[in-house]
Amino acid sequence: MTGQRPALTGFDFFQIVDDHMFTMSYLAKLAHARGQIVTVTQHLDNPITNGSAWVERDPGQFVHIVRRLLPGGDFNHVYRQNLDKIADWALNLKDSNDKFKDEADYLKVYPGDDYVDVIGTDYYFDDGNHPSTDDFKRTLEQLVDIAEQRGKIATLTETGIRSNVFDKVHNFWNDHILDVIKSSPKASRIAYVYAWSNHCFGQGRCEVYIPYKGHPSEKYFVNNFFKDPVTYFLDRIGNVYS
Repeated sequence: MTGQRPALTGFDFFQIVDDHMFTMSYLAKLAHARGQIVTVTQHLDNPITNGSAWVERDPGQFVHIVRRLLPGGDFNHVYRQNLDKIADWALNLKDSNDKFKDEADYLKVYPGDDYVDVIGTDYYFDDGNHPSTDDFKRTLEQLVDIAEQRGKIATLTETGIRSNVFDKVHNFWNDHILDVIKSSPKASRIAYVYAWSNHCFGQGRCEVYIPYKGHPSEKYFVNNFFKDPVTYFLDRIGNVYS
């Protein structure tokens, strides 16, 4: 309606269910990437009665509930478990790009060669100019170095351009992905590129990473990415299991 997003957006933990937390993490990262202020809250069901977060809907005994949740209360341990889950979510909420600065930065969370066959990174563009394609190429080249030094397979595990900017940057998959990979003999040694999925959030709100039939980027994707001899789709690799 206004053509603008709010400066501040918020999310609710509710009862900290895995599927909800996954969606919440994704949306919080998306908001952060746009530059929005992110707030969080929790409408927690009553930990003592297991009733509603709203008093008028809680059929149980709710006298002195807050006192019983605070340190020294008989249900403090339950409330602390809830807070620990929130803290764990916050500590693990990282920027969606998950880009790394150098080999040392990447290896901070590397479990060891005995546990890894494929080494990859996610890389997302916020718009047509940021991050730069030079940074993308540097990231892929460093990734290949890290992988090949250990006899591992290097891959681009997630990529795309966020916030439906793809609707305007029509030749994204050629200009920002394929041409960059082709320009570097080292980056060209990655095994595959994994495009993030198109998905909808309900009420007609969707985010597109790959063009569909009739999308403004359809012809650019088909003519410049799909038809390039460097790219392999199913018809070119056949059934790898036969």
